[in-house]
Amino acid sequence: MTSLKILFGSRKVTFLSLLYYLAIPNTHAQELYNEGNAASTINEADSSIGWTGDSVITSDGSDPFSGNYSLKIASFDNRGNEEGRRASYTFDAVIGDTYLISIWVKPGVTNTSAPAFAGWSGFSGFANVTITNPNWTRFDFAFTVTTTSPIIRVYAGRNFTTGGSTDDYVLVDRISIANQNFPAITNIFPENGNVGIGTLEPGVWKLAVDGKIRAKEIRVETAWADYVFEEGYLLPTLKEVRDHINEKGHLPNIPSAREVELNGVELGEMNRLLLEKVEELTLYILELEDKNMDQSKDIIALKAMEQRISSLEDVLKKD
Repeated sequence: MTSLKILFGSRKVTFLSLLYYLAIPNTHAQELYNEGNAASTINEADSSIGWTGDSVITSDGSDPFSGNYSLKIASFDNRGNEEGRRASYTFDAVIGDTYLISIWVKPGVTNTSAPAFAGWSGFSGFANVTITNPNWTRFDFAFTVTTTSPIIRVYAGRNFTTGGSTDDYVLVDRISIANQNFPAITNIFPENGNVGIGTLEPGVWKLAVDGKIRAKEIRVETAWADYVFEEGYLLPTLKEVRDHINEKGHLPNIPSAREVELNGVELGEMNRLLLEKVEELTLYILELEDKNMDQSKDIIALKAMEQRISSLEDVLKKD
């Protein structure tokens, strides 16, 4: 297990302490969707609070994208072209600012028509989007707002005169609304304890940072490479190393440039691998020194023999 300790100024803090500091509310909160409902990324609850409309809006635990719940927006009855199938959400906004909106959705398995994002108001350039993928799908939007109270609308399906029915519904989860004009801040995801700094998608990482990190010290606790010096370690021959380089273009057990470009590097693991190579180089140098010492002894012996031969030649010449 690898753990991380970081030195801030002159104080060392553990990862748990770091989470505590990061949890302090920020006056420039990037995540604006903080309703305590089923679709929240930071405040999930068994509720549909914040959403309004004539559709049936409930918290549903049958098939959430993540966490325990998702919002279920279902058609109610035939009330005309709009009502009975629409759910709306509004939030406070700054006119002229650009907002990033991310929503995960999944059409119902009983739908007779496709759900849609439609009729949004207060967003410059919005166009209706039909939701056709039967699986969970993330939709990302970026719009400049034209009102202090823009409205997001999700439709469970078509109106009844064009193929809709009370079987139509759509599941909604992990909604995120962020003001692109505000600096990125910390987001903590209660469903798994992961933390994102400057990102709303930390993935599987306990701490994900979209940007540069500056610290006085970073301590990574991980396995080390002294096994190279243990008896029985199979040190590759230099010929084997040369052949691997010629074939692969990088050292054995070291990731290629392409792998690093795609996946990055893990500090602990990479330091272990680099130390492995340093220790292998040390063994090669020691072997070379042993050979040099043997060669030096041979050279001394040859010089001594040469001197004896030279002395014998001098004696023979005198005779």
